[in-house]
Amino acid sequence: MKQKEFLEKLRAELIKRNVGGLDEIMADYEEHFSHGLQNGKSEEEISDKLGNPVIIARAYEADTLIHTVKNPEAGFQWKLAFQVVGRLLLLAPVNFFIIFIPGVVAASLLVAGWGVAIALGGAGFAILSFLPAIASLSLNFWTWIASIFASLGVVGMAVIGALIMFQATKLSILALINYLRWNLRFVLDK
Repeated sequence: MKQKEFLEKLRAELIKRNVGGLDEIMADYEEHFSHGLQNGKSEEEISDKLGNPVIIARAYEADTLIHTVKNPEAGFQWKLAFQVVGRLLLLAPVNFFIIFIPGVVAASLLVAGWGVAIALGGAGFAILSFLPAIASLSLNFWTWIASIFASLGVVGMAVIGALIMFQATKLSILALINYLRWNLRFVLDK
C-alpha cells in the first residue's frame, strides 16, 4: 500500500472511531514514512511493517477508551461501557471453556514434556559422570563402550525432546496471543 493510501485509510478509521489527538497520530505515521524512505525502504515495505490501518485505529480507540474511563473530568459513557461489559460477559464462558480448561491441560503437558526432556538430559549426564567408575570395574571393554553410547543416546534424546518442547511452547504461546487478539477485536468491534 502506498503512503498516501495508507495515511488516508488510517485517518478515515481514526475519525470513524472518534480517536483523539488525530493530528499527532498522523504526524507520527508521516514521520515513520519519511524515516523509512530516507533509509531506502519502499512505501509498500513501510506500510507492511506498520500494519493494517484498521487494526492500528482499533488500538488507538482502545487507548482512548482507557483514557476516557480513567479521566474523571470526562463524562462516563454508559452506552459504550455497557457494550464492552456485555461483550466481555459473552466471552467469559467461552474463555473459560476455550482458555482455562484446555489451557490447564496444555500447560500441564508442556510442563511434563519439559520435565521429561530435562530428566533425560540429567540421566544422560549422570551416566557420563559414572564412566570412570565403570571403567575402574573389572568389566570388559564392550561394557564401557556401551555405557558411553547409552549416555550419548540419552543426551541426544534429551536434546531432541528439548527442541520439540521449544517448538510446542512457541506454538502454544502464538496460539494464545492470536486468541487474545481475537478477544480484543471482538470487544472493540462496534
